[in-house]
Amino acid sequence: MFNKAAEQCFGWQSYEVIEKNVRILMPERIGRQHDSFLLNYQQTGVKHVINETRTLKAVRKNGHEFPAELSVREIKKKGQESTFMGFVLDISNQVKVENQCLLAQRIVRNATVPLVAIDPAGIIVLWNKAMESTFGWEASEVVGQNIALVMEDQFAQRHDDFLQRYMATGQKVILDTTRQVIAKRKNEEFFLAELTVTEYISDDNHLFMAMIRDVTAERELQLSGRISDAILDMLLVPVVTINFDGTITSFSKKASETFGYEQTEVLGRNVKMLMPPDTAEVHDGYLAAYKSTRVKKVIDTSRHVRARRKNGEMFPVELLIREIVWSPTNSTFIGFIVDHSGKAVIERAQKLNFTMTKASAVPLIVIDAAGQVLRFTKAAEECWKYRAQDVIGRNVKMLMPDEIARHHDGYLQHYADTGERHIVGSSRKVKAKKKDGETFPVELWVDEMKLEGEELMFVGYARDVTQEEKNEMELKVNNAVLELCTIPIVTIDHKGTIDTFSRAAREVFGYSEEETKGQNVKMLMGTEHAVRHDGYLQRYLDTGVKHVIDTTRVVEARRKSGQMFPAELSVREVGRSGLPPIFVAYARDLTMEREMEVTNKLNAAIAELCVVPIVAIDDMGKITRFTKASQEAFGYTLDEVMGQNVKMLMPDEIAVQHDLYLSNYRLTGVKRILGTTRRVTGKHKDGTQFPVEIQVREVKMEGERPIFIGYVRDIQQDIELSHLNAISTAAIDLMTIPVIIIDRRGTVQTFSKAAVEVFGFATDEVVGQNIKMLMPPEIAAVHDGYLKRYIETGTKRVIDSTRMIEAKRKNGEVFPAEISVREIKGEGFESSYVGYCRDASTDIILAAEQRWGQVCADLSPVPIIVINHEGIVQKFTKSAEEVFGWPVEEVIGKNVKMLMPDAIARNHDQFLAAYMQTHEKHVVDRSRVLEARRKDGTMFTMELRVKEITQAGGQSIFLGFARDLTEDVGAERAAKVNTAVMDLAPIATIIINMAGKVQSFNRAAEETFGFTAEEMLGQNINKLMPPKIAARHDGYLAAYKATRVKYVIDNQRVVEAQRKNGDIFSAEISVRELSQADGSSLFVGYVFELRAEAMVAELKEVVDTLVTAIPTALVMIDGESTITRCNPAAAKLWGYDNVGEMEGKNVAILMPSDVAKRHHSYLTAYKVTGIKTAIDSSRVVYAKHRSGNHFAVEITVKEVEAEGDNKAFLALITPLNELKPLPDATELHLIADLATDPMIAADRIGCVLVFNAPAERLLGYSRSEIIGKHISAVIMGGVGAHHDLREVSCRGKSGELLHVQLRVTVLCEGMAHLVTLKTL
Repeated sequence: MFNKAAEQCFGWQSYEVIEKNVRILMPERIGRQHDSFLLNYQQTGVKHVINETRTLKAVRKNGHEFPAELSVREIKKKGQESTFMGFVLDISNQVKVENQCLLAQRIVRNATVPLVAIDPAGIIVLWNKAMESTFGWEASEVVGQNIALVMEDQFAQRHDDFLQRYMATGQKVILDTTRQVIAKRKNEEFFLAELTVTEYISDDNHLFMAMIRDVTAERELQLSGRISDAILDMLLVPVVTINFDGTITSFSKKASETFGYEQTEVLGRNVKMLMPPDTAEVHDGYLAAYKSTRVKKVIDTSRHVRARRKNGEMFPVELLIREIVWSPTNSTFIGFIVDHSGKAVIERAQKLNFTMTKASAVPLIVIDAAGQVLRFTKAAEECWKYRAQDVIGRNVKMLMPDEIARHHDGYLQHYADTGERHIVGSSRKVKAKKKDGETFPVELWVDEMKLEGEELMFVGYARDVTQEEKNEMELKVNNAVLELCTIPIVTIDHKGTIDTFSRAAREVFGYSEEETKGQNVKMLMGTEHAVRHDGYLQRYLDTGVKHVIDTTRVVEARRKSGQMFPAELSVREVGRSGLPPIFVAYARDLTMEREMEVTNKLNAAIAELCVVPIVAIDDMGKITRFTKASQEAFGYTLDEVMGQNVKMLMPDEIAVQHDLYLSNYRLTGVKRILGTTRRVTGKHKDGTQFPVEIQVREVKMEGERPIFIGYVRDIQQDIELSHLNAISTAAIDLMTIPVIIIDRRGTVQTFSKAAVEVFGFATDEVVGQNIKMLMPPEIAAVHDGYLKRYIETGTKRVIDSTRMIEAKRKNGEVFPAEISVREIKGEGFESSYVGYCRDASTDIILAAEQRWGQVCADLSPVPIIVINHEGIVQKFTKSAEEVFGWPVEEVIGKNVKMLMPDAIARNHDQFLAAYMQTHEKHVVDRSRVLEARRKDGTMFTMELRVKEITQAGGQSIFLGFARDLTEDVGAERAAKVNTAVMDLAPIATIIINMAGKVQSFNRAAEETFGFTAEEMLGQNINKLMPPKIAARHDGYLAAYKATRVKYVIDNQRVVEAQRKNGDIFSAEISVRELSQADGSSLFVGYVFELRAEAMVAELKEVVDTLVTAIPTALVMIDGESTITRCNPAAAKLWGYDNVGEMEGKNVAILMPSDVAKRHHSYLTAYKVTGIKTAIDSSRVVYAKHRSGNHFAVEITVKEVEAEGDNKAFLALITPLNELKPLPDATELHLIADLATDPMIAADRIGCVLVFNAPAERLLGYSRSEIIGKHISAVIMGGVGAHHDLREVSCRGKSGELLHVQLRVTVLCEGMAHLVTLKTL
C-alpha cells in the first residue's frame, strides 16, 4: 500500500513503488542494511523500531534527502505473514525552524554590535558578547538583573516608571527612535552611546531589544568636521582638497562661488574639470610622477596658472598647495586659490576712453581677446537690461543664447591663431539674450582695437532689429496664406491686368504664374464673357454701380487646355489711398460637386432597391434617408420619419442616451459604435421591440457635416436558435458525468467537459473521430459491427440500459466505466446516440481502501477524528486519545466542540450547517493552524487538515487529521525573536556557506552596501569586494576547507569593501564559523564601516594643515572664553612668538580693555538666550596688539559645537590694512575727479578706495599714500551710516587738525560710502 499522502511526500506514483523494496525510499547508507534489520527482527522478535517513533532521513524520487519522523506498526493475521505499516511525517519545516533558531542564537551572541533584550519589567534576558566587551559585565552577571544597572542614576531611578507607563498607555517616546544617551560601564565610567530600541511582540513573548553603540569617537569626528567646514566657509579664498587619484574630497563655499559649481557637482570627480584642457591632459601624469619620485615641483610653492569655470571661461589664479601624508601611497593635497581675473580686467579697463561712447544711442560693448567685457554703455544697459557693473569683467557669452555662447571662445581663439576674419570688420544679424532670458535679433558690427602696449580688444555696435524682422515676417505670412489657400485667388488692377495668381489658381486653370503675370484676366473666361469684360470694368469705374462686386455667382471659366468648367465666383474691391483700386477674385471649381450630385442620385436608387433596411442621419440625429426596406421593417412611411430624430426607432432606455452619444462623438472624435457590428433593440411603429444587428458607417464630405449610415437586420430568429443551442451545450457541460454524442457511423459529435477530464483528450482531439478511440482494442474491433447490426435490426442490447464496461484514457490506461446510452430521433434527420459514461475506478478503490481504513486509522501516529454532518464524533483513534487526553468511550457520540476553545466551539455548528447548504470550502481540503483543548482544559496549537467523504445515500462524513505543534511553535517563536534581533542590529551581518554563497543579508547590510537582500541571496560574497580581493576569495575558502588553518576566522581585521555603486570603503570585519549537523559550516561576517575611527585622524590632520597653512588669522575658543587653538598667522598678527603663548589664555588678552570687560557677559548671555549678535556675521572691531597698540580688524565668528555646555567658537580675523579696493574703483575715481569739493570713497568696512585731487590739496596726502588705508587715518572716529551733515575733525599729513562739515552718501547697495568734506 502507498497512499496519496505518500505520493505527495516522496514524489512516486503508487504504481511505481507497489511490489518494490521499501529501500527505494531510504538513503543508500540505510537501505543497504534494511533487509538484514528486517530478517533479524523476524528471527529474534526483538523490537528496535516497531511501536517506536524516531527521526531519520528519507529520500524522494528526485534523490533529495529530507528529515522524517517514522512510526512503524506490525499487523498480524492468523495464518498469514506479518504486514508492517509505516507512518511517515515530513518534518523538514520543523527541522528548518530549529536550525534557524540555533543559528540566530549564535549570530546574536557573536554579533560585534552590543545587543540587549529586556522584558516588560526591565529584566535583562539577552546580553551578547559585544555588550560584555563594551560594558565590562559578563552575561552571567547581568541576565536576570534590571537594565537600570547600566544607566546614569537620574535615568535609572525613573526607568521602571517609564516602562510601566508605556505598557499602560502604549504611547511611544523612545521606541522606534535613535537617540544619544549616557551609559555606565562596570567600572563606573560614563560614556556617550547611541541607543535604538525596538519592540517585539508575539503570542507569548513581549520583549524590548536595544542596540547600544559607543559613539565617543564619532562625536570627536563630528567636531573636527564642523571645524573644518567652518574654516572652509569663512576663508576668503577658495580651498579645494584632492586625494592621490586627483579626486576632489572637499570644495569650500568660496570655491563654489569662484568656479560656479555646487559642491555636489564636483565632490568625487577629478580635479581636472577645474583646469584648461592642456593642463588637464597632463595632470594625472604629474600626480603619478610625484607619487613615485616624491620630488616636489608644485607643492609648498605659489604659482600663477589658469583655471576653468563651470561655464568654460578661463581665468588667471594664484595657486598654493600643501600636502598631508597619511602613508607612502596615500596623501591629501590642499589647494588655496586666489582669483586674479577681476584685477586683470580692471587694470585694462582703466586704460579705456570712458567718454568715447557714453552718449551714443547705439549699444556699444568692448571685450578683450579672452571675451571679457571691458565696457558696457548706457544704451547697451537699456537694450540688454543689465547694469554695467553686472557685466564688466564677465565673459561676453552671457549676452548670447546658449547655442552661440558655447562656440564663442573657440571663434575668438581661431581668430587669434589665424587672423582670418569672419565677423571682424563686417556687419551681420545674430541673436542676443536679455537678462530675463528673452532672445532678440540684433544687427552687429564688430571691429578690433589695440592700444599702445596693450592686448587686442574688440568693439561691437549692436542695433535691435526686432521691429524690422516683425515687418518682414508679416509680409511672409501674407504670402504664405495666399499660397496655402485651397480656393483659387486672382488679383487684377483697374485695367483687368493680372497681378497675383495663387497656387490653387495655377492648379485649377493650368497656367504658371509667369504665363499670367501682366496678362488680361479675360484669358480665364469663356468667349461670351471675355469680349464684354473690359466694358463691364470701365462702366463700374465710371458709375460705381456694383453688379458683380460683393456678390457670389456661378459662371463658366476656361482652363489653359481650353476646357470649360463651372466656377463659383466672388469679387471684392480693395481701395488704396490716392491709387486706383485692386480687385480680388475667389473662383471655386464646381466640377466635382456637379459630379457628386449625379453620384448621389445613383446611390439613392441603389439604396431603395436594397433588401436590408438602411437609415441615414445627420450629426444631430435627424433622419435624412429611410429606404423601402426600412419602412417595411419599422412600419413607418417615409413622410413620418424624414427630419425626425432617429430616437423614434429605439426603445426609451436607449433613446434617452442617443443624443448624448452623438454629442460626445462630435466633441472627442472617439469611435465606439462606428465601424463595428453590434446587436441592439429596435422599436416598431406599433411599439413592439425586436432585436436587430446594426452596422454604422460615417460619411464625410469636404466642407459638409458628417452623415451616418446604418444597416439594420432583424435577427429575431437567429437569437432564438442560438439560445436553444446555448442551453443544450451548457446543460451538457454542467453535467459532472461525461456525455458523448455520436452519429450512425460512430463519429463523435459532442464531447463534454466532464469527458475531457475523465479521458484526458481535448475536445478537438475527439470530435470528428470514431468513438472506438475511447475503447480497449478488443471492444473497439467489434463496435462498428454492433452499431451496424442495431441500425439494420432495431434490436436493442446496449441502448436504454446501464452496464459496466472497460474504457481507455488518452495515456492508454484502461479503467472501469458505467455507461448508459439513449437514441435521439428527429423527423428529417439521422439518429444520434447520447452516451453517459461514469468513471467507476473510485468505487473499486474505495472498496479496497475501506478494508485498510480501519487498520490505518488505529495505527496512525497522527490523531484522526471522524465526525458526521451534525458534528457528532464517529471515530477517535488511539493517537487522538494520547494527544487530547480523552478515552475513546468518552468522545464517541459526543459533539466535536468538546475538543475546541469556547470562541471556536460556540460557532462550529453554525459553520457546519452553512457548509452543508452552500458547500463553500473554508476548512475542508485545507490545512490551517488553530487552538485545541485537552481534557484537562489546557490549550495547545495544532495543524488541522479536513477531508470530506460522501457516503452511499449522499450523506457526508468529515475526517480530521490533527498534529500537535506545541514543540514546533516554541522553536519557531524563539527563532523569530533571535532573527528579529539579528535583522534589527545596526551592524551589517552576512552569512555565507562554504561555497561563498550568501545565505542571509540583514537590513544593516542593505544600508551599508546598497544591495537588497533579494539581490544578494544566493550570490557569491565576492560581489561585495574590490576586484583584486574578489578574484582570490574563492581560493581562500577552498584552502581553509582543505587545511582548516584560520587566518580570518575568529579575528578582526580592516579590509576594503565595495558598494553596489562601485564605491570602495574601509571596513572592520569579524568572522565566526558555525558548524552544522550535516558536517558543513556557515560563516557569519560582521562588517563595521570605519566612518568614525578611520576618519578622526584624517580630519584632524586636514584641520591642522588648514589652520597652519592659511595666511589669515584664526582663533578658536571654548564656552569659557579660553583660547583652545590658533594658527601662526594669528600669533604674528598679535605680535606673539608662537601659538603656545596664546593657547590656554582667555581671549580677552586680544581685546581692548573696554571690550574685554564686556566679552564674558556677552558669551554668558548667548549661552542662556541663544540670541546671536556676533555669531554668523562679519563686523569691524578693534583688537589689542601684544605691544598694547590698538588696530582695526574684520572678524567673522562661527559656532562649531553647540551641544550642552560643550560650546566652541571659531573666528577668522583680517586686519583692515590688508583689504583691497573694490573692483569698480575706476568709476568712483571718475565721479570724484569731476567734483570741486574734497571727496573720499571707502568700502563698507572703511578701507579708502578713492581720494580725489581737492582732498589731496586739503589734507596734504597724495592719493597713493591713502588708497588702501582705513578712513580713520584721516577722519577722526571714522564715518557712520548714511546722514546729511555733521561736523568732524580731520588730521592732515602735517598732524594739523582741521574742522570740516561731512556728508556721507551710500553707494553700490551699501558696499561703499562717498564722503564729501566742506571746510568751516
